[in-house]
Amino acid sequence: GDLDLGMAGDGRWGIEWKAYRFVLRTGHDAMAPRVLLLCIITMSLYVNSIWGQNILSYFTTKQSGEGTYYGVSSGGNCALDPLPARFSTAGYAGVAINLPQYGNSITCGMCVSVQPTSRGSGATPITPFIGYVNNKCPECGTGDLDLGMAGDGRWGIEWKAIECPFTNPVSYRFEGSNAHYLKMQVRLALIPFDSVSVWNPSQSSWISMSRTDDNHWLVSNPQGLYPLSTNIRVRIVGVTGEVIEDSVAWVPAGIIAGSAQFTPSGTSLTSATGTPSSATSSQPSDSTTSSSPSSSSSGLTSLLGAVTSSVSTVLSSGGGGGGGGSISSDLPVYQNSLNPAFENWSWAVTNFSNPSPVHSAPSSISFIPGASYDAFYVHCVSSSPCIYTSSSGYAGLEFYIHGGAEGGQAIDVAVVQYDRATEKSAIIKSFPVATVLGKPIPANAWTKGYIDFSDVPAGAYDGLWFQSKSSSGVQGVVYLDDIRLVARPSTPPNQVATATSLHTSCAVLLFLAIIVLFI
Repeated sequence: GDLDLGMAGDGRWGIEWKAYRFVLRTGHDAMAPRVLLLCIITMSLYVNSIWGQNILSYFTTKQSGEGTYYGVSSGGNCALDPLPARFSTAGYAGVAINLPQYGNSITCGMCVSVQPTSRGSGATPITPFIGYVNNKCPECGTGDLDLGMAGDGRWGIEWKAIECPFTNPVSYRFEGSNAHYLKMQVRLALIPFDSVSVWNPSQSSWISMSRTDDNHWLVSNPQGLYPLSTNIRVRIVGVTGEVIEDSVAWVPAGIIAGSAQFTPSGTSLTSATGTPSSATSSQPSDSTTSSSPSSSSSGLTSLLGAVTSSVSTVLSSGGGGGGGGSISSDLPVYQNSLNPAFENWSWAVTNFSNPSPVHSAPSSISFIPGASYDAFYVHCVSSSPCIYTSSSGYAGLEFYIHGGAEGGQAIDVAVVQYDRATEKSAIIKSFPVATVLGKPIPANAWTKGYIDFSDVPAGAYDGLWFQSKSSSGVQGVVYLDDIRLVARPSTPPNQVATATSLHTSCAVLLFLAIIVLFI
């Protein structure tokens, strides 16, 4: 029931609110639904035929423009932080693409090969590198890129889209999701994609998701999808027409590894309108249904849900394999910086960019544990749980701790849960660090600690803290590094990924026919 208001102000206040129904009225009320439907159809055709097909040309035709610098940055409109590790090394960088080619975030996550031309001015000429689109540049012209690296000047560049150099499956970031609301991002795809759908077992059909400007996907028309089951099935259509399907255990907030990926360097990056593929796929093994999830078999009923996504999704067919299970990838809490999935709620003197000592360069956390139960405290963003301790959640918590010059500090590490009504955090389970380590915190040395979540009540929680338990005064500074939630060993997926070619030209004819029908 809470709302965070987009206006200047201060405080926490009780509110009541109701949803407001917007009624579309025109000079001819009876025509309003038809006008609205035609607008949706037109927008769907535009998004896919213009953005999707233009992106294919980025792989074959050099784009020319200017390259500028905006400095090293971990954020961006695409919300793809943190950058894939490779793109923080020499020869790689995040880039902000110009607004015309941003395409409502469709180019987010696209990789580009950038080459300088002879023209330009400034102190730092651009050298060849591989870029990863993680931001947009509103003031840039078509073909321009703003580089997420230190430098100076305005330089002529040429670039082409390339397949990203990833070797792992795609992953999924969930934001503010719950059993009745799904907001999801698809990350680390080899190529851009122009539609995402989620399988609705109650109706044995795919539900198209809507792309947001911040590179996420929402279910605009749930059609009985909610409440969500533990695992959701996802279908992703690449700009080449290739279709992959996956199964993932959703979480309220955090990044979860998938088990599917587009075909590397394979078929082609030329067209989505070629000869249909003869590839086949298995049906979803969902126990509530045995029918094939063809998104083209339900006619005009499925059309209304599909028009907000893509023409390709309306016409693509085939089922999906079953994978899923428990959380399959670690969730870093702190590795040189605090993971954006967490917020700093500490009330101890804390430094997240401590230069020395460090367990892994360049930074660690330092905090001063006082006598008044001071704590280094991290909390899941949006007050949504992200710490799962059940058998399908994380296996445990791993951290490295350094006692500084003194050592022997009295500190507890705890899993906690914040109560919004009382505005207090309750300790779910607390462990003396000395007990976890099997010895007092050593001075001048890093020591690994590990908490097995089988010792923590099963549940979904939203906070971790390291808290002073001293009653004799301020203790010496303590250092923490490489804190992570450890995933359980994964079960080999039985995911079956499929690829099909799509009849875009037939799609256009189909929609034109529907438009004529409605008129």
